Amino acid sequence: MLIREMLRNKKAILFDLDGTILDDSNIWNEIYIEFVKQECNVTVSINQISKEWYEHLESFNGSDLYKSYVIYLVKKYGNNKSDLNADSLRKKLYIIANKYICEKVRYKDYAPEVIKKFKELGYILGLGTISDIETFKKYNYLNYSISKKMNMFEYFDKIILYEDVINKKPNPEVYLKLIKELNIKPSDCLVIEDSLSGVQAGKNAGIEVLNIPDICSLNHQVEIDNIVDYKLNNLKELLEVIEEN
Repeated sequence: MLIREMLRNKKAILFDLDGTILDDSNIWNEIYIEFVKQECNVTVSINQISKEWYEHLESFNGSDLYKSYVIYLVKKYGNNKSDLNADSLRKKLYIIANKYICEKVRYKDYAPEVIKKFKELGYILGLGTISDIETFKKYNYLNYSISKKMNMFEYFDKIILYEDVINKKPNPEVYLKLIKELNIKPSDCLVIEDSLSGVQAGKNAGIEVLNIPDICSLNHQVEIDNIVDYKLNNLKELLEVIEEN
């Protein structure tokens, strides 16, 4: 479909967070690499850890994605003790992650400008992410680079976080819950996503999806291109589209 038709008759814009608004995908890969190094004394490449994450995400069907993932990592890379404690390992992961979350994560270029412009034009804004509440609060209140530009709690009409859903993307639950709580129809919305699982979640909810690729989603780009409704290269291009409408 033509990009100029993208916002026609749309009332709400539903955003993903990681890799879409925040430039943090590789930062989380670095966190997992450091976790494996500390727990298993093994150095894993960023390409390998990214592959591990997506494979685990696609196959996951339990109740706690992150606890499941840390157990998966330590078993895979050399720690096969039978008494592995998921809660303890998750705490160790978050000790490592804290510095990255508070100091290294940044908005993607033009993300605050895009969100503020949509808000100024009267669009309803929703956010659906697998980030948990602890991490999301740290982004908005402890990460100065983020908080000085825009506190997301102040701009989004509804935010759905990890704790708010049972099923993770590509299951459509996060977007179905957003449209229900915002009291809007799928046809009123546009989802903005970077990853294959995110694009699938939006499409599975019956919503048109705009893909803006992230470096960590490039391995799935052909699959994304086959199902997505619209595609732009970056948020600067999206800002230009908004300002033209």
